[in-house]
Amino acid sequence: MPVQAGTDLVLSLCLPEEIGPFAGAIYPGHNTPEGLAVRRQVNDWIRTSDTFDSVFDVADAVADPARQDHIHPEFDSGDGIHLNDAGAHAMAAPLDLDALRL
Repeated sequence: MPVQAGTDLVLSLCLPEEIGPFAGAIYPGHNTPEGLAVRRQVNDWIRTSDTFDSVFDVADAVADPARQDHIHPEFDSGDGIHLNDAGAHAMAAPLDLDALRL
């Protein structure tokens, strides 16, 4: 998968740090069938790989429970792709500040 290979390359070039790497799942929006398949594949890899020290599942935080591949109507700016202010707040909810060691 190109995203995984690219991420592995970037991480191999980074100097060791005391924190990270972290990842966030790609949140839903209108997609082509091909784009949707890639988003699902990338999110599955982000959520299940041991590549990241922590994963912040922003996709789950803003998805419509009844339609997981869509933004929850409460968080939709109106175009089905971008979050409104409430969606931005919801996207921040999964961030674990202890994991970030701030």
